Amino acid sequence: MKNIIHEEFDQKGNLVACMFDHEEIIRTSCGDLIPSHDSDYSIRKRYRNACEFYENGVISNIYLNDRTLVDTPIGKMDAELITFYEDGSIKRLFPLYGKLSAFWGEDDEFTLSREVEIPVADKKIKCHPRCIFFYPSGKVKSITIWPQTTISFMTRYGEVKTNLGASFYESGELESIEPSADTVVFINEKKIIPFYPFSSRIHADNCSLRFYKNGSIQALKAKTFKTLNNGGEDYEKRDFA
Repeated sequence: MKNIIHEEFDQKGNLVACMFDHEEIIRTSCGDLIPSHDSDYSIRKRYRNACEFYENGVISNIYLNDRTLVDTPIGKMDAELITFYEDGSIKRLFPLYGKLSAFWGEDDEFTLSREVEIPVADKKIKCHPRCIFFYPSGKVKSITIWPQTTISFMTRYGEVKTNLGASFYESGELESIEPSADTVVFINEKKIIPFYPFSSRIHADNCSLRFYKNGSIQALKAKTFKTLNNGGEDYEKRDFA
């Protein structure tokens, strides 16, 4: 690679990160990509390494110079940041990766998002994705969405809505979901509110309402309806056989 203006190395002397000052083309499983090289940082552009690498020299992530339409296992998608597995296959795709600050907030970033259809098994999920996480096989592992939007899934316990996202088994079944506050499910004719306000809200890889492959509930976190000494509400995890 040419045009490198900054390099970082590990203790073994392996290149782990770099930055560029001119256009560089990197060949990947997503196509030929141009990492960040423009020094004219805008209100939302991050100052960060353009490329990072595994110890074996394979690229682990690329921060793109511009939002780019790239090839993915589910079709062409917009991307500003892409991470990869060590075999070179795509791991995570971020359609937007703007810098949030007092001058550029989450609502500003959301105005740049685009609604897409993401195929998962025999379904097509229409959403505004913040991040799409892939299995090494190329199947969708999880979808994290913008909190200004919701998506819903019909389960054997009723409809479950989320404004964070959901994860999936490699074969496509719903594995977990972070329910929105107004979600109600019925388990053995008992009304339960599966809402956990203390979830990380960062990604939807491992959500609080979990399912077995057959669609039955594996575990959830829900209100106990017990009043605490400090006046707050308690939440508990419930596992199901």
